[in-house]
Amino acid sequence: MSRSWKGGQWLLVLILASLAWAQTTTAPPEKPAASVASDDYIIGPDDTLHISVWKEPDLTETLPVRPDGKISMPLLNDVAAAGMTPRNWPRRSPRS
Repeated sequence: MSRSWKGGQWLLVLILASLAWAQTTTAPPEKPAASVASDDYIIGPDDTLHISVWKEPDLTETLPVRPDGKISMPLLNDVAAAGMTPRNWPRRSPRS
C-alpha cells in the first residue's frame, strides 16, 4: 500500500506543478482594437464610442450616441458628440 501511495504522491506533485506552470504562463498581450473610423468620419446618433481615460480604468467606457447626439459620461454628464470627427471630438466637445 505504501508503494502505491508514493506513486499517488508523485502524481499529485506532477498535477500541482503543471497547474502552477499553467498559471504562470501568459498569452501574448492583445493588440488594442484599431479604430474603424476614418479621419473624415462624422459621429452621429446610434454610433458607439469607446472612451478610454488614461490611468482611470473606472472612467473608460463604451457608450452609445443618443438620438439627440450626446453621450452621458461620469463627471461630465451630457456631452455633445454628433457632428464631430473622432479625432476632433475630445478637443472640441462642448458640455451641455
